Amino acid sequence: MKPVTLILVAVVAAGIGLALGTVLDGGGGPSSGSAPSEDKGERAAIDTEIEQTRERIRLIQAETATITKEADRLEAENAELREKIASTRHRLAELEVPGEAETIAVSDATGRFFMDRYNGVLKKVDWKSVGSSMGEMSQLIKAIVPALARGEAPDMEKVGTIQKLNSNLLAAAVLVQQEVGGTGINGAFSNPAFMVNAMASTLHAVEKPLTERQRKLIETIATDWLASDKKRMQAYDDATWTIQKLYEEAELKDGFFSDAFAVMTPEQVEALSPEVSRSRVRLDLFSSSLIYAARVRPVPFDETKEVVDFFVIQGFAGFRLNDEEKAQATDLVTRWLDEVPSNLLFRETNALDREGMVKSDRVTAWAKLEANLVKRLSETIEFDEKRTKLAQMVGGVAVPLKKASEGE
Repeated sequence: MKPVTLILVAVVAAGIGLALGTVLDGGGGPSSGSAPSEDKGERAAIDTEIEQTRERIRLIQAETATITKEADRLEAENAELREKIASTRHRLAELEVPGEAETIAVSDATGRFFMDRYNGVLKKVDWKSVGSSMGEMSQLIKAIVPALARGEAPDMEKVGTIQKLNSNLLAAAVLVQQEVGGTGINGAFSNPAFMVNAMASTLHAVEKPLTERQRKLIETIATDWLASDKKRMQAYDDATWTIQKLYEEAELKDGFFSDAFAVMTPEQVEALSPEVSRSRVRLDLFSSSLIYAARVRPVPFDETKEVVDFFVIQGFAGFRLNDEEKAQATDLVTRWLDEVPSNLLFRETNALDREGMVKSDRVTAWAKLEANLVKRLSETIEFDEKRTKLAQMVGGVAVPLKKASEGE
């Protein structure tokens, strides 16, 4: 199938100059010279083996310390999340009024949330245009997905209409980008402060408006999200890697969309995020997958060696590895792949995946693994300051995809 590029929300086509890697022992350097006696030769071999063992121990100790630190961080996060969940449930319970009528919001039914934040930029958005455009686009995308899933060219007239409608979203995204937080233009567009307004406006446009109760609930959910995101950003410093910020933002937004959809009817959710395209990069308008657009690189493979070669030759190209470092990197990536869960590495794929329209949870899983990989590579090869800065700027995610067997 000829690739069809669907850029649903204006995306700056950032390059996928990946850099990723794993910490594997270098195997010890080759012995120089040979002893004139058998005893000396055996002693040299033993010394080499001892040194290799010591190196392995050092690496294991370093990795154990890293894992322990990460475990402590996750435990703290879990405690914070449990507190957040309890607080959210309490606030939602307060909003539950027994016997309250499910009345439709008649006044200002398209919804207006957080208008006084971000220097008032959300007041300047044409929400009627955003709502009607997103409502129509979601259904057009739903209509072309079956053809894409079969590996066929979609109805190009519908694709043209999608792109035309997207220009309305581009205008809104450009308007809010500098004020509303998020990674890139799509990060601002998918920020819940923007999204709750887009949801309300879209549902109003497709005649499935939010009730007053739903409006209160999603505003509460978005408010809690904004507080959590502020904490996330405050935890970063100049040394925080871009890819870490990316997948943590995606995970947090996944939580928002999940919670927001939970207070809507199935019909409302389907109008915003059709099941056939839900959470897929470049196909879902109401998903964390928006921030991965133009950052995903599908890597189809038959044998895992092809994945290893991709990382060493293309993924690490920006690091300009010499031949010796490439040999180390090859060993590292080979071992790293052995650690990847088989249900991720060999997960079933389809035509949508192969076109880069991968589900966001799959991208996030690989982003985490690859962040770990490049950090371990930087430690193994001992990156200098220039290479370290390049590694910190990595913002693309390679997604290995097992090729379908013949007949599939």
